[in-house]
Amino acid sequence: MDTSADIKHANTELREKRSTMAFLDTQREMVVRELEIMTEHLTRAKESNKPLDISQLKSEILQDFAHSLQKLKDSLGSQIEDLVHKRNELTDDISNLIQVKDKGLQEFESLSSKNLQLAELNNQLVSGIQDLYKSQNSKSGGIERSPLTNGLGIYNGSNRGDMSSLHSSSLQESTSLHDLLPHAADAEPATVLTAPQVVNIRKGQPKKFNWKKGSSGLAKNVTKGLKGAFAGNNDRGVPIKADGSYDITGMPYSQMQAGPGAIMGDQPLNRAGDAKSFGFFSSNQKNGLKPGAQGAHGKNGSSSNLLAENPSVLFGSDLRERCDYEKRVLPSIVTHCVEEVEKRGMDMEGIYRKSGGSGQVKLIQQGFEKDGAYDISDPDLDIHAVTSALKQYFRKLPNPLITYEAYDPLLEAAQITEKEKQVPAIKAALEAMPQAHHDVLEYLVQHLCRVVKQESENLMTPLNLSVVFAPTILRPLSIEREMSDMQAQRMAVQALLEHADSIFEN
Repeated sequence: MDTSADIKHANTELREKRSTMAFLDTQREMVVRELEIMTEHLTRAKESNKPLDISQLKSEILQDFAHSLQKLKDSLGSQIEDLVHKRNELTDDISNLIQVKDKGLQEFESLSSKNLQLAELNNQLVSGIQDLYKSQNSKSGGIERSPLTNGLGIYNGSNRGDMSSLHSSSLQESTSLHDLLPHAADAEPATVLTAPQVVNIRKGQPKKFNWKKGSSGLAKNVTKGLKGAFAGNNDRGVPIKADGSYDITGMPYSQMQAGPGAIMGDQPLNRAGDAKSFGFFSSNQKNGLKPGAQGAHGKNGSSSNLLAENPSVLFGSDLRERCDYEKRVLPSIVTHCVEEVEKRGMDMEGIYRKSGGSGQVKLIQQGFEKDGAYDISDPDLDIHAVTSALKQYFRKLPNPLITYEAYDPLLEAAQITEKEKQVPAIKAALEAMPQAHHDVLEYLVQHLCRVVKQESENLMTPLNLSVVFAPTILRPLSIEREMSDMQAQRMAVQALLEHADSIFEN
C-alpha cells in the first residue's frame, strides 16, 4: 500500500471539501437572512389585518434584503482587507525566499570555482616543493635519510639512545639554507623547535618540557626535514615516478584528504587498528597499502584516481566487482535509495540539491555497509540524507559511473548542437563503458527524468540536476581539467536527461 500517495489523495479531497463547505456557508447565510426578512414582513402584514399587497410586500422585502446584505458586506469588509494584506505579505516573503535561494546557488557556484582555484594553487605549490626536493636530492649525492629522524626531520625521542650518531649524520647531510631557499636571507629569522619530552603523568608532578635539548642537532636538520617529508613512498602511500617527481593528478580536489601515512589521498586507516600513527608524526606509521600499490596510470602519466577497495567494502569498491559480489545487476544501495526517493521525495523542493545531515548520512552509509537491504523507509529519516548517501556512493567509485574511457567522447558529443547528430554520438560514447556502468547510468538517468517531470513542485530542472550530478558521476583523469571542463560536464549530463528516451531506447 502506497501510504504517501494515500495521504496526498486524502489532503486533496480535504481541500476540496473545505472549499465546498465555505461556499455552502455563504449560501446558507444569504438564505437565512432572506427567510428572516420574509417572515418579519409576513408577520407584520398578518398583524395589521389589512389586505395583502403582493407587489408592495415584494418591494419591501427586496429593499430590506439588500440593506441586510450591505450590512453583512460592511462587517466582512475589514476581514477581507486583512486577508488580502496577509496574502500580499506572503507573496513578498515567497519572492524574498526565491531571491535568497538564487543567491545561495550563486554563492555555491562561486565557492566551487574558488575550490578549483585552490586546487590549482595547491598543485603549483606541490610542484615547487618537488623541484626543491629534486635539486636537494641531486646536491646531497643520494645519501639516505637518517632513520633517527621522522618524515619532517624531527628527532624522535624513542631513538635518543645514540645522540652522537644523530649529530654525525646531521653534519654529513645538512645543506645550506641559502642553497635550498634562495630568498631565505630576506625572510625573518626562523625559530627552531625540538620535539617535546614524553612525560609519565602517572608518576608525580609532570616535568616541564626541555626546549633546549638537542637544539643544535635539529638546527642542522632544517633542510633535511623538507627532504624527509617526501621520502619513503612505500611508507607514505604517495606514487613516485621514475624521475623522482610525485604524481597526485587524477583525483577530485574535494576527495583529497590528509590521512595517516599519506600526503595526498583518501585511503582509510588500517582496519587492524594502528591507533598510534598520526600523519607524518609517527616513525612506525602504516596505511595498509602494499609497497608499490600505486594504481593504474593514464596516457598522460597521471594517476587513474582512487585505489579500489575490496568488493566486500561498499563505498570505494569497483562497480563491476561490487555487482558481481552482490550477484545483482544494480547495487542494492542504488535501487533502495532511488525507490525511497520516488516514494516520498519526488515533490520535495530541491531534491538532490539540498544536503542531508552528516550524522544521518553516516548512519545510512554504515547501514548499507553492513546490510545491502538496510531499511531507510523510516519517515524520521530525512530524504535529503538518503540522496546525499547515494551521491556519496557515486563520488567514491574509483572509476566514475561515466568511466574515463567515455569521458572525452561524451563531452565532445555534448558540444554538437543538432539533435540528429548528437544522440548517436552520445550513444557511441556510452558504448565504451562496461555493461555494469551502462546499466546503472540508464537506471539513474530514467529516475532523474521522472524527477524532472515534477519540476513544478521540486524546482529541479535538467539544468539544476546537471549542476548537481556532473561532478558526481563523471570526472577527468587529470585534476587540471576539472575547472576547464565544468561547463562541458554540465552540458553532457543535461543532454543525457533531455534525450534519455532516444539514448536509452533499447
